[in-house]
Amino acid sequence: MTSYTLNAPFFEAVLLPELVRRRASPIVVFVDRTTGYTPAVGAVGSLTAAGRDYYLVPVDWGARAFHPKVHLFCHRNVALVGSGNLTPSGMGRNLEAFDRLDGQAESAALDQVREFFRALIKHELASLPQRERTHLLARVPATNGGKGDASFLHSLGTRVSTSNSRASTWVAMATKVYLRLRFRTTTTRPTAS
Repeated sequence: MTSYTLNAPFFEAVLLPELVRRRASPIVVFVDRTTGYTPAVGAVGSLTAAGRDYYLVPVDWGARAFHPKVHLFCHRNVALVGSGNLTPSGMGRNLEAFDRLDGQAESAALDQVREFFRALIKHELASLPQRERTHLLARVPATNGGKGDASFLHSLGTRVSTSNSRASTWVAMATKVYLRLRFRTTTTRPTAS
């Protein structure tokens, strides 16, 4: 999972139990060092599962922010790519958008998400013992030559806007963009003017 910001007590109290119940393992949360990791470390007294039930990994790209919100569920062959951070606002209060990439219909895009996470593991977890890194990499299946029209673009190795091929792919994809929004119902309804 990735997030720009993280409310670690919320993650442990609300999201983590559901992930554990659904047998997601290992659970690795990559967050921006400044906006996600540092505040989580400040809340360390209220955390009980960090380092035991999940890995919390700071990502530091210098002057660049680590801003993706991508959740790969290898045990379900599904990924969620969207705008919500791992906070109460990002997971329910705000109006956020997520796309669900299914291994059946969008296997090419899911392969690209897997490669994104494999690169994160190799780069950001270089300090882990080789045995642990190998174990984590083994849990993220390698690509399988997926098919489908969907693509997953990221700027992990290069900026999307400065790569002509990526930028042209990004613009070409504009004809294939789909949004899936979760709306909350409220008791207040707009009145006709």
